[in-house]
Amino acid sequence: MDIKIHRGLDQIGGCITEISTATSRIFIDIGQNLPGTGKPTTPAEDQQMVENLFAQNKKPNEAVFYTHAHEDHVGLFCYVPKDVPQYIGAGAKEILLAKYGLIKKGLMMKNPNPNPDPNWLTHDENHPDPNQIALINKKLRMLKAFKTWERTKPRRVPKSFEIGDIKITPFFCCHSIYDAYMFLIEADGKRVWHTGDFREHGYLGKGLMPTLVKYATNIDTLICEGTNLDGEEKCRPEKFVTEKIYSFMTLPDSNRKYIVVLTSATDIERLASIKNVAKNLHRDLYITGAFMKKTMQIFTRREAKASRGLFEFHPKYVTYGDKRIESMRENGFFLVTSVTH
Repeated sequence: MDIKIHRGLDQIGGCITEISTATSRIFIDIGQNLPGTGKPTTPAEDQQMVENLFAQNKKPNEAVFYTHAHEDHVGLFCYVPKDVPQYIGAGAKEILLAKYGLIKKGLMMKNPNPNPDPNWLTHDENHPDPNQIALINKKLRMLKAFKTWERTKPRRVPKSFEIGDIKITPFFCCHSIYDAYMFLIEADGKRVWHTGDFREHGYLGKGLMPTLVKYATNIDTLICEGTNLDGEEKCRPEKFVTEKIYSFMTLPDSNRKYIVVLTSATDIERLASIKNVAKNLHRDLYITGAFMKKTMQIFTRREAKASRGLFEFHPKYVTYGDKRIESMRENGFFLVTSVTH
């Protein structure tokens, strides 16, 4: 077994790991560089880099597996050759389809013509580069072809995949985005544990140590994304976050009539914390942003029953010009939004 870290050793994000044998190879993540980390690249440079990866060390059996749906892990998937299958958790795939579907909708609202004029001025904010729509369409087509797995139920053995003589098993882990995984990779009598970008502080983090104790045994190589290795601050559990927000909003000398919370639309556990605060304060939960609305619908459909309501969301969705805004102004509000709309 050969292991090569193409990117991610000296930076956070942009992760690309290759594991190969004489006849097979897999990639774990094909990530986009985060802003401010790594060398800035153009889309053309990203495409050339990925094409070069797959042109070298070619094997009869190949595949790509993604730990989760953050762009610094999955962002360059559209440059992977069409004949190489790509795998991701079913929930993560649904989140990505929702995101790119909404991006396409936003672009088409600027110009509903399905066959845009190629002479559009790309600097005109009312007319996006037609290449943007073509790229989004490509991403949606490729995403729909992604192979998936469902999160394994408690006390069940996860499903494994075989890519030639490489066996790979996904294990669910807590992270700041929905549906993240670690991997056990087995080949040539060796066992590699790829942690992905795991966390332990969320509501779902309690399964981390039992998983490691049971399955991460006799490991020859550990590949771990060290996002917080240099930091001294301890990660706070979501229960602490809930209590902190609640205590801040109920200070005796405070007037918290208008509450706006900025958070990720894909972090199911943080959204559950915020929902719990609103519930404890007996405040209606309002949200804005189409992506926030879509992810909450996905979380509720996929997780409400299994979580006994923890991940069940029924907020009041408001948009510009909504008739309820005047009532919100008068009575106050608890509004959750994200930078992605």
